[in-house]
Amino acid sequence: MLRDKTSYEDWNKAISAYFYNSHIANKPAYLQLDHELLTRIGQQLELSPKQTEKSFTRAVKSRLRKNGPQNDQFNNFIRNTRTWETLYVHRNPKTPPPFLALLGLCVLAASKMNADDEVSAANYYIHLNELLGFGRKHGRPRGFEQLDDFWKKLQWWLDDMLKGEFGYPTANNHYGGVYIGYPISQCLLRRTDREKLSDFFKWAGIEPRDEALENNDFRPMLQEWTSKTTCTFSQHGRRIFERNNQELISQISKLAFAEYQLWDGSSFNSTGRRFSDIKLQLEFSRRRFECTLYARALSDFPDGNYQNLDHGVVYLQRPSSTAVWFNPLDEKFLTNILDKKPISLHQDNFTLQIKPQSIIPFRNDID
Repeated sequence: MLRDKTSYEDWNKAISAYFYNSHIANKPAYLQLDHELLTRIGQQLELSPKQTEKSFTRAVKSRLRKNGPQNDQFNNFIRNTRTWETLYVHRNPKTPPPFLALLGLCVLAASKMNADDEVSAANYYIHLNELLGFGRKHGRPRGFEQLDDFWKKLQWWLDDMLKGEFGYPTANNHYGGVYIGYPISQCLLRRTDREKLSDFFKWAGIEPRDEALENNDFRPMLQEWTSKTTCTFSQHGRRIFERNNQELISQISKLAFAEYQLWDGSSFNSTGRRFSDIKLQLEFSRRRFECTLYARALSDFPDGNYQNLDHGVVYLQRPSSTAVWFNPLDEKFLTNILDKKPISLHQDNFTLQIKPQSIIPFRNDID
């Protein structure tokens, strides 16, 4: 077998490119490094699945100072971060932080813990120490508290230097206790399950930016949704609720509320096509009322021609640059509603739709 020559810099650059890039501009960015995604990144580095984790942990461990003073083993990362922060990132803001692979290993340890029943600092440090080559010890590695500063610098890089161009930071220290909250916050749910939260929001019948909703509202709704056959969570996501792990459920509810605050009303299907909705509105005047169909105009849904099987090409346009709804659809589409037929409008990877229902919820507009 050929000797693995993948360096720490190779891993750091590959992890940065995978999790932080222009494809997630202005969207939540998670450093969710679990076994599955680590293997996928390893393939990009021409590593076999059997080589990947060993190569990755070897690369991170090569940067530790094991023979230094008591709290000095992460000093190489600290020194390189200072150089990056004061020099390289100002020359080119897209230069990735030199600590991403180290933080990724911390998240990998948290992902291994999520398979267990108990989420605790002791449980987390067992996995972390093992990945760092310290054996299955319960205690916090010396100097580990210094890594909190790296999570804050990651937020600074994404927010202040890149201004959302590579996504917005999502790591926080709300979960699991001091020092381990940041990595746990990145892997509570897998990426596919986070994308399915939009299905949950629609099942719950909630609209984007409803200021009346609070964090505590989401826990009972999530527990009810995950008990339904209509729940689209993966087996991993369902298992957390089936085991009734109240600590993890509470954390996921907070995550769901945070995602809801960024939700624009869209969802994704299995092929990655993005969906937005069409709403029916009842408009009253003095002597009569009218039914009108409106398609939600999300920020990246373009104006222009959309295809419809029943009515051909449909031109959609915003009444203003800041409008959140396109101009009303032609009255001919109302026949679909009366006949309980779906309405779907397509352009490239964007779809606007309303599905037939026995009871049709109307769009609510305070104006």
